[in-house]
Amino acid sequence: MPTLLTDEETHAKALAKISQLWPFLSEAQQSLVAQHLTLHTYHRKEHIYESGDVPTHLYFLYEGCVLIEKENCGHQHILVMIAPNDFFGYRDYFSGTNCYPTAICQEECVVAKLPFEVLEQLIGENPQVSFYFTRVLSYYLARLDMRIEVLTRQHMRGRLANTLLTWYHRFGTEEDGVTLRSRFTHEELGEMSKMTTSNVTRTLSQFVHEGLVVTKGKKIQVHDIEALKRVMEED
Repeated sequence: MPTLLTDEETHAKALAKISQLWPFLSEAQQSLVAQHLTLHTYHRKEHIYESGDVPTHLYFLYEGCVLIEKENCGHQHILVMIAPNDFFGYRDYFSGTNCYPTAICQEECVVAKLPFEVLEQLIGENPQVSFYFTRVLSYYLARLDMRIEVLTRQHMRGRLANTLLTWYHRFGTEEDGVTLRSRFTHEELGEMSKMTTSNVTRTLSQFVHEGLVVTKGKKIQVHDIEALKRVMEED
């Protein structure tokens, strides 16, 4: 079960990050968000919401990594990686369908929750809130189109390189500047790259042999981003 965080400092920092994304809110609207925003901690592999659950809250990832997955033929498929400072859950709510996916914490996470009743009030009072989600949804759709093209047209090396680059740009690196933040298993990398686990292991070994990446347990270091980009351009 998630743990409710009552730490005022963390709550203030999360609120500040949301305020940076929503600078168009009035003082009264910012106060409304602060009043109803709650923070929760989740453990690795803990579900934030289940497939089929009717969304009741807008979620904001303060720390960690969340995977949005959907079951198909008895197997969970990764649809989206949620990075810190991302909102999620709203696409399922806005769509009005009953085909909701599952949100799973890939690592320990801190998640802020805002009731959708409050979001609807903000949208009614401030058109900029609606415009914000229109822009975000358009961005995700454009990125999804690009990802579909990569996964359907590129070879396995290009698909894995694309996943590593997406991982790099979405989550960044640790303090050394080369070690990718967050940890994904080969199976999870396979899901994101539409490859079998064995093909991920073999292709990643090729990348290590070619000096494109360095692996240390579950850690992956990328020392040459441009080289990975060139892999995506290979015929």
